[in-house]
Amino acid sequence: MTVRRTSIQWTDSDQRLSDDGGDDVSTAYRSLTFDSITSQTRDMVADLPEHPVEDGSAATDHVTPKPKTVSFEAHISSAIFDSALDSGVERGRVEAAGSQAMVFRADTPVDRVADAMSILDDLRSRGTEVDIIGLPYGDLEGYQIFAVSISQDQMTGAQLVPTISARQRVTVSVSEVGAPAPSVERTRRSRDRGTQVTAEVSATAPGTNQSDALAIAQGIGNILSGTGQGAGLGG
Repeated sequence: MTVRRTSIQWTDSDQRLSDDGGDDVSTAYRSLTFDSITSQTRDMVADLPEHPVEDGSAATDHVTPKPKTVSFEAHISSAIFDSALDSGVERGRVEAAGSQAMVFRADTPVDRVADAMSILDDLRSRGTEVDIIGLPYGDLEGYQIFAVSISQDQMTGAQLVPTISARQRVTVSVSEVGAPAPSVERTRRSRDRGTQVTAEVSATAPGTNQSDALAIAQGIGNILSGTGQGAGLGG
């Protein structure tokens, strides 16, 4: 029987300058595997309106789903369980007194506790998008770790017992839409020169000659426009 152990998986992209002057991008798929998961909490929350809504409106129009979150307690020790999960470790069998046993061998000391602490801190600080595989109730894809709490007591001993909290990364698709050409060409507006007054002068007005009427019209134009100049009048 194969036991599926919980792991965090992510992609590392290392971009560097190639020999021909272009960008040489190498992608590495990495994972951090836990010995066991002892607890898990998943939160699925939506914001509902607290104010009255229009009668007859669709209920879904007033709901804002929040990103899902998960928090789980994991255990990591420096014990080696599977050579496929730890780089630099080889698996083999030995015989003793007619019995066989599975053993692991590593060229360098293996400190999975220290490595796990460094990896978790790096994933949290960089906001790396991760997949959490093998959790009870199903895998989680596209999450970001936002908190790591580590506890240690007499019961935990030398093993690492982190509580890892992650939030779903929500994205939207955007596209650029060109504005349609106007069907009617807009005219260019002239500079605002203030209120313009045009006075019509009648040379036959009783008791008023043309020169007096012109002077009155110019005075009215100066007052209304505030420019110190009267409106243009035909003479």
